[in-house]
Amino acid sequence: MDPEMPVNERRQEGNSGNPYTKTMKDGGKYLKDVLNPEGPYPYTWNKIFLASCVLAVGTDPLFFYIPIIHDDKKCVATDDKLKIAALVMRCFADIFYITDIYYQIRNKSVMASPTRTLSPYFISIDFIGVIPLPQVLILFLYSKLRGPRTLDIRRFLDFLVFAQYVLRIVRTYLSTKELKRTPRAPGPLVNGLLNLFLYVTASHVLGAFWYFLSAQRQIGCWRRACGRHDGCDSATFDCNENTLANRTFLNDFCPVDPPNATVFDFGIFLDALQTGMLGPMDFPKKFLHCYWWGLRNQRLSVNIMSI
Repeated sequence: MDPEMPVNERRQEGNSGNPYTKTMKDGGKYLKDVLNPEGPYPYTWNKIFLASCVLAVGTDPLFFYIPIIHDDKKCVATDDKLKIAALVMRCFADIFYITDIYYQIRNKSVMASPTRTLSPYFISIDFIGVIPLPQVLILFLYSKLRGPRTLDIRRFLDFLVFAQYVLRIVRTYLSTKELKRTPRAPGPLVNGLLNLFLYVTASHVLGAFWYFLSAQRQIGCWRRACGRHDGCDSATFDCNENTLANRTFLNDFCPVDPPNATVFDFGIFLDALQTGMLGPMDFPKKFLHCYWWGLRNQRLSVNIMSI
């Protein structure tokens, strides 16, 4: 290195020999080219974003497994380990949604093309879908709620998370539809794999909803029983403030084993209650049980529709 060479040139020459720096520069250049529709990789971002949408749709249902029912204490708690894992994966998926918003706003000329007629709707759905509702609600609100309206507020917050998840499903469908309009649409093999993955994901989503609604059904029965019993406050169903001394009347009003539909009908959620799946059991067992339920009922619904 020439000692009389300017400092900036010497620094650039030194950095050029650093493999890490070179890799970072190459990665940044590739990302810039991917986000440029007139660059060497047109429509590549559409494929990347579609993959991230599918991943988000597959991981977001983990939030519905967070509530845990302690049947012995007759209270509701949360799975802290699963909560952290779901939040991390959600934040990772949100990065792609934010990048897609930047991609569409930056390329206004492309948005006017026939293949991007729905782009304004895409931006709106991306913006709503990237709002960190689960992160804020679970980290700052869900576990800190206290008072007599705790369960009502939690149910409303759960509904917000569910509504946002539906929008992310819609965004996945729109991304698939948009990619099929491009000149480099995926071939039959890719379409087949995507349809298979969506079928598997649908079973996962259906099972997660079943678990979540089973927990809500159990809590709803407790609330109904509590309203008919003197000295009972529904806020005591929170494990953080469980002060209910006499819990035996809940078993009488909410019979599970054996069930009594004339007293309270749990319907399709009875199996989840009888197996103890809503309790603090190993998550893999819980997940596989719910997935099998979703797969079985999805196949049943398909068979009924084909009759």
